[in-house]
Amino acid sequence: MIPSFPMENHSNKINLAVARIAGLVKGGKFTKFIDFIEFSNYKNFQKGLRVEFLFPLTVVVGQNGCGKTSLLHALYGAPGGKSPGRWWFGTSLDPIVEELRTSQKRKRRLATEEKAAFWYGYHDVSGVAREVVKMRILKPGDPDYWEPSRPIAAYGMQLNEDKSRDTAIQMQSEYFNLKTQLNAFDRAFYYSEPEELTKKILYLAYWKSLRALGRKSAARIQDFIRYRSEKLRKVLVEGKEISHRSCNQHKQRVALSNEELETISYIIGRKYTHGYILEHRFYGSWGISTYFRTDARSYSEAFAGSGESAVAQMVHEIMSGASNRLLLIDEPETSLHPGAQERLLVFILDQIASKFLQVVISSHSPVFVRHLPEKAIHVLHANIDGKVEHRQNISPDEAFHSIGHPTENVTQIYVEDILAKQMLDAVISAEGEAFSNRFHVSYSPGGTGDMKQDAANLQYHRFAQRVHYVFDGDQALNTKNIELNNIGIDSTCDDIDELIKEQYGSKISFRQNSNMNEDTKREMRINFIKFANTHFHLLPFDTPEAALWDTDTAMVLIKQFATDSDNIPEFEKLKPKERFRAVTTLIQPDFAQTDSREINLIQKMFLNRFVSERGEAFENLQNLIRKISENA
Repeated sequence: MIPSFPMENHSNKINLAVARIAGLVKGGKFTKFIDFIEFSNYKNFQKGLRVEFLFPLTVVVGQNGCGKTSLLHALYGAPGGKSPGRWWFGTSLDPIVEELRTSQKRKRRLATEEKAAFWYGYHDVSGVAREVVKMRILKPGDPDYWEPSRPIAAYGMQLNEDKSRDTAIQMQSEYFNLKTQLNAFDRAFYYSEPEELTKKILYLAYWKSLRALGRKSAARIQDFIRYRSEKLRKVLVEGKEISHRSCNQHKQRVALSNEELETISYIIGRKYTHGYILEHRFYGSWGISTYFRTDARSYSEAFAGSGESAVAQMVHEIMSGASNRLLLIDEPETSLHPGAQERLLVFILDQIASKFLQVVISSHSPVFVRHLPEKAIHVLHANIDGKVEHRQNISPDEAFHSIGHPTENVTQIYVEDILAKQMLDAVISAEGEAFSNRFHVSYSPGGTGDMKQDAANLQYHRFAQRVHYVFDGDQALNTKNIELNNIGIDSTCDDIDELIKEQYGSKISFRQNSNMNEDTKREMRINFIKFANTHFHLLPFDTPEAALWDTDTAMVLIKQFATDSDNIPEFEKLKPKERFRAVTTLIQPDFAQTDSREINLIQKMFLNRFVSERGEAFENLQNLIRKISENA
């Protein structure tokens, strides 16, 4: 189980887990382990590039396009029964070089050095060192075929006396790609062909009932999802089974165990009471849906953050899987805030220790290397010729400095929504590159409550002083400073919790256990109040929409782009958000009612005016950012 620590001291958790794993390695507990991999001719890797795995957890960092994912794909194909051909295959647009040579010299057999290949080493259960080549073979009918080969002296491999080949390591390998993982709802809503899906409901009683009720517009993807979601609910929530014309519409529903739910709750920072995962094709193509229940509400992946769904799937796959596996995780920081990233790392380390896993992670996040030993950190980078080179056994700061990542003195600002982020990014950029490089702005899909809870969880991190939260100005009544003088020496934890709830408009949960004394619990709450008093800020206007709105700009856009400029509403009678929706409806009548992206495109036009005119609201926001910069 993941150890429980007061006051969210993740560095202690990580350090203890690393020490525990080091002891298990020394005790010979990791019996299945790839010691190194060397690339003889693989993509654009430098010939002879060698990556040594000196610790059960390896984190590989590097700029985009430097081969991190390619390394994971090669490792996936290393064990027996697996092939990198699943991921690397030639096409007319992107041919593998050896295919060109073959087409030019059909009668000549490829030399060994011309074949795509890599080799790796491991120790078998008897402690004997083994070396295995995986080579791409041009097999008729299967251009993506890879197979083990005899040891090749030209690569630097040790040759067996009997000229035999070593067997590939028998180890289950699994690849998790969090940067491209799409749930079933997003796949249907954002990436499907709406016309093809909506055709499926045009002759159904469901659609006829909508027409009978006065529906005149054409069927939309929302209608298709709404219709199909009823079947999905029966399977995902009620646990029923549905088939259509003897064809399976879904696989077996997975109910997350209590231990899995506790782990997901720990990582995400939200208490889940039930959780289900289902692979299905109710939305047209196969995809995965998740369903969560908390004490407050129930919701599917359509309303969950993408990080929630991805973490739930990965936690289930890792915890329910076998021991001694090779796990390859591509950018696990995707859609997770720094606190959740650290908790995910604690979970991964815990699973490595309990299941003797070998894990290789590719990442752009300093969180995943900050507390790791140098032998666990690797850097890939492209040289001047475009070839991928490799470094290892380096410090976390050196690793991220080598790829141009600012490791210190960067101020993280969290805001309520994407429009607020865009406004802050625009104002910060207006100060020049040197100033803007000191900030990173993110928005919280979970709203103000999640932001305040995240602050409570974050306050004990060593980088917490560089994290600030900016709420909309209309949150003034729910985001007020608390005078510490108002907390008497006899105030209990319950008294302080009630005061916090009254001043911040929501209940804050503190991570504590039954063994923690009252003085420590009280100190946690006092420290949170001190942190909030200096790191919670309000926008100098009610909402971003209120600050951006300009009637003259709206009229210019309507006259220039609207197809119907005769039915212009009285904007003064509408709330700011409704004004932007009304403008978008006039300019994009087919999408405005349902697509927030279209509204945001219009808002960006107003944002350009906001920045160019640099009015009072701009200057007030600029002053707020400067104040944050001075106190960071």
